[in-house]
Amino acid sequence: SETIFYASLDTIKYADSSKQRFKRPNFVELTDNRGLNTGWRLTVKQNGQLKNADGAELNGAKLAFNNTSIVSLDEITATPTGFTKDAVLLNDNQNVLVMAAENGTGMGSWSVNFGQDDTEGERSISLTVPKDSVKEKGHYTTSLTWTLSDSI
Repeated sequence: SETIFYASLDTIKYADSSKQRFKRPNFVELTDNRGLNTGWRLTVKQNGQLKNADGAELNGAKLAFNNTSIVSLDEITATPTGFTKDAVLLNDNQNVLVMAAENGTGMGSWSVNFGQDDTEGERSISLTVPKDSVKEKGHYTTSLTWTLSDSI
């Protein structure tokens, strides 16, 4: 049958071992300190289908980022406007827009979160493997390329 796997929450470990580790939704952090206020685009690309060590692919498997939210790390109010809480579905070897800041927005540091809290975060990054995909034994991997570019 079709199977959906979810990414584990991100574990934060302090350099000072006296503090406890804690979990939080997965995120991407970015900073625009160019001072140009021209905006930016954040895209992600899946670098090929998931494969195991023998080269077997999980044909038709889809990786998705859901429940996107953004938080200013500098308490800036000119929030980027080009994002949606809807699913960002990745396609093999194609850049997919995750978020964009229009001219005059997006300055400073931002955390792009996948889930607003731990409960939502536990179901915010998913891998759907269709029932008709041949599944051979092994550990399947792929890589992602994140690109932050000027929006001009």
